[in-house]
Amino acid sequence: MVGGKSKFTESAFEGLKREIEEETGSMPKIKKTIPLEMFTSNDQKFFFHTYLIAIDAEFIPKLNDEHSGYCWCAFECWPKNLHMGLKNTLNNKSIKGKLQTILDLIV
Repeated sequence: MVGGKSKFTESAFEGLKREIEEETGSMPKIKKTIPLEMFTSNDQKFFFHTYLIAIDAEFIPKLNDEHSGYCWCAFECWPKNLHMGLKNTLNNKSIKGKLQTILDLIV
């Protein structure tokens, strides 16, 4: 999982692509980008977008200093130490259903 803040001049998708390259050292060929979640705080000062990116194959990332490790995992076999926001997203029943539908279609 990669993440970060879009720069002022970037769209959310442009920021996503830049963060992927910065944090993994490369840009895998993206087959499909699917928005999963868009969140905005009540005060409109904090927002984030969550995307699912489908790629052709697993790869070995060259992680930057923002990460201490990586893994490829099966659906619902998430690592234990997830960022709390990501954990909430992955435990959301609606998003779980959307992810399962997507996996059923692409696998």
